[in-house]
Amino acid sequence: MSASFANALAAAHEAAGSQNHPASTLYVVATPIGNLADISLRALHVLARVDVVACEDTRHTQQLLRAYGLDRPGSQLLALHQHNEAEAAHNVLERLGQGQRVAYVMLDLSRRKRDVRGYVSALETWLIETLEEFNLRGERREDRVGVWIKRPDRGPAVEDKIAALGIRLRRWVSFHGIS
Repeated sequence: MSASFANALAAAHEAAGSQNHPASTLYVVATPIGNLADISLRALHVLARVDVVACEDTRHTQQLLRAYGLDRPGSQLLALHQHNEAEAAHNVLERLGQGQRVAYVMLDLSRRKRDVRGYVSALETWLIETLEEFNLRGERREDRVGVWIKRPDRGPAVEDKIAALGIRLRRWVSFHGIS
């Protein structure tokens, strides 16, 4: 790690250290694709705090983490890609159930079908299926992006947006994701 990234990591902890980072949380983290300086302070802080990093390519992600001085043992990197999605998603849910913090670094869509709407739909489906694991019923809305849950405890027509999805692509690599 160069001195400039040591300063960035210190700045990240200073800027985001007072934020609440509860256990059993999934963080979707945008990472740079060409210029290491493009990472956000919050992304650095989250990557330093989580218990495990889920990613499509563990070798590429390990190189990225090492560049920032965040080297992790292989046991803290979880491969999650189109060939093992169901098994890896179950592993993520188990880790969240154990109270671990999990970061998921963004996808390279050039490795998948180049269909932005399909990507958003797949994220929504994954979120809805994940909510079912917690006995929550997530739903799509035709006129709105995201995942919603009904709140009958607050009134018959009350609902909350439980997940917001925002996607920005550059060369088919996603930069934003779920919050």
